[in-house]
Amino acid sequence: METNNKPLVSALIVAYNSGDLIFETIDSVLMQDYPNIELIISDDASKKGFDKQEIEEYIKKNRQRNIKNYKVFKNTENLGTVKHLENMREVAKGEFDISIAGDDVWIDNTVFSDFINRFIELGDAAEFIVSQVQMCDEKLEKIISNFIPDDEIEIIKKGNQSQLLNISIYHCILPGLGSAFRSTFHNKIGKLSDQYKLIEDWTTHIRALKRGIPVFYLDRVTAKHRDGGVSHGNSRNCSDTYFDYCRDLLVLFENEIMPNSHDFDENAFEKALSNHEFRKEKYIEEFNAYKRYSSKKEKKILGISKWKIQEYLKNKLTKFCNLNEIKKNLICNAILFIAVNSISFKNNTLMPNFINYFIFICSMFMFFLLNLQILCKFIILLNKIKKLK
Repeated sequence: METNNKPLVSALIVAYNSGDLIFETIDSVLMQDYPNIELIISDDASKKGFDKQEIEEYIKKNRQRNIKNYKVFKNTENLGTVKHLENMREVAKGEFDISIAGDDVWIDNTVFSDFINRFIELGDAAEFIVSQVQMCDEKLEKIISNFIPDDEIEIIKKGNQSQLLNISIYHCILPGLGSAFRSTFHNKIGKLSDQYKLIEDWTTHIRALKRGIPVFYLDRVTAKHRDGGVSHGNSRNCSDTYFDYCRDLLVLFENEIMPNSHDFDENAFEKALSNHEFRKEKYIEEFNAYKRYSSKKEKKILGISKWKIQEYLKNKLTKFCNLNEIKKNLICNAILFIAVNSISFKNNTLMPNFINYFIFICSMFMFFLLNLQILCKFIILLNKIKKLK
């Protein structure tokens, strides 16, 4: 493909705690056959570390002529996804930009070409194109589902913006991954980072639909999304990140949806309002439970949800009781054996009576102490569960 008549595409890789998985993402960009690419990689102060020099050397060694320039950045403090991506777009020089998280991958080498060909086909009016994304397991080997359901794809294809908006106010219909933008799009959306920290896709889509910016569809799968991102709330995410995400969800409704309730279908708005009230109540309950649980180690084990904490403690209690039931039975049998045998020696001249009774009394005392310890631990666990109610 010739470069001179092909617009520059800014390929943005947004990294946070990606580890070595980022090299898979980089490879999926380097393999693209599109002839005019600018590669920008930025890390948002990863706790797992981010070797800027190693990544620069990797790109330099493996890039082809279609990678016209590349930049690698590393934030000194965590900005959050929204501000981080806005900063990356400020330094991007492409007419179009396509972003991807540092642990996801583009599915083949024609993704960028297909996006740009679709933009050219649609003309200057097209500023926002989405495509299908495969939701995969953590190894990207098993496809769990497609992001966009078939019925919603038909709505996008038909260009029914009103119906699309009414669906979007109660769940995220469009993927952030697998979307491509003309650079002029972001000025129309406006700044998001002054209100949101993590949710950049849903907020962007609702603003676009409210402003009447049409959404077009590239009819193919373009990317694989790895399970375990911020919104999944999995083991890679800290508790504070989860609550930032929950807060963004609540602010999204209160800022973007509630003030414009008259613009939406009444049933759709009622559904969105119901979801909002549920999220708000759940957020408050979970946050209170989280604050009450002070142990960092158990916070990590338990996750955030109040019901998960209760479930964990109940399982812990059940396991504790089962283990100690076995111990108790063994102890009881041992004591009974000692007691019976000591009494049986009562008339035995080999062992004086006072020794027999001494063994019996000591055995009973041990039995009392062991069971008292079991009872105390049992009460402590029950009290923890009670505090969560």
